Amino acid sequence: MRFVGLLCVIVLLLALPAWSQVPDDRLIVPGDRIGKWTLDVTSSQVEAVVRPAHLPPNVGSAVLDVRPGNDVREGVRTLYWPHVLFGIGINDLQTGKAIYLMTVSREYRTTKNVGPGMIEEAVTQAYGLPGATTSVTGGVTRRIFDEAGIAFVMRGNEVIQVYVFRPGTAATIWKL
Repeated sequence: MRFVGLLCVIVLLLALPAWSQVPDDRLIVPGDRIGKWTLDVTSSQVEAVVRPAHLPPNVGSAVLDVRPGNDVREGVRTLYWPHVLFGIGINDLQTGKAIYLMTVSREYRTTKNVGPGMIEEAVTQAYGLPGATTSVTGGVTRRIFDEAGIAFVMRGNEVIQVYVFRPGTAATIWKL
């Protein structure tokens, strides 16, 4: 009987979405995830987990940025949850499937110990020179490492945002 109970628990765990099986370790893994959120997540899945209980039904907690930078391709949108300092990029409002993940939280660091609040030298030491640099707006730039699947938004010399995306897809997200 214990075996059957254990088997049921294992089957239930395997049936959970992939994003719910990753620990929230505050780790940014280029080309894969930010904390517990993987690139397989959808906007509705994020909303279901982070939605504040006090909101009325049919009111989402994300802010939709329809133009998330001068360097972003037409149709790319960012859904941002300010209360958890996390966002996802989408290009299909119906499916809400992530094309990138983004954080501004200083609690998160890449596998090479780079994250928001760090200086540009830390990015260069960890990742080398970017494959592309774009102008976001008003002196803010994006350093894109397409092969690794990571981008850093810089204001002056400081990292203010980190993006994770599928390697090799930067040109479908940003105007390189």
